[in-house]
Amino acid sequence: MQISALVVLIVIALVGTAMLLRRRKGLHVPPLIVKFHGFFAILVALLLLVSAVSSWIDGTDNTWTWISAILVSSVMAGAYLLFIKLLAGRRKPMLILYLHGIFACISIGTFMYSLAI
Repeated sequence: MQISALVVLIVIALVGTAMLLRRRKGLHVPPLIVKFHGFFAILVALLLLVSAVSSWIDGTDNTWTWISAILVSSVMAGAYLLFIKLLAGRRKPMLILYLHGIFACISIGTFMYSLAI
């Protein structure tokens, strides 16, 4: 389950990078892609939380799995609050988009580390 979550998370990151590059070039990002980006982020966060709980129940839990689950969930929750609630209908500042991507990359790195140890 964790490997499938990692694969989906990497695909989400690639789609997010493509959206950022389009935005940086001044091109329009279709709203459907943005919605799917968010939907799959929610799916990954749920997969990660379920796998963390199941590893805890089995007794094979890893502290880094919990840290990565919290980081991915916080990236998703922060993006929801920021992009949907606070900046609804407005152009998103590039700095915030970059920070979102950097924090997401840190989350992915932490998740990969949790799988490696």
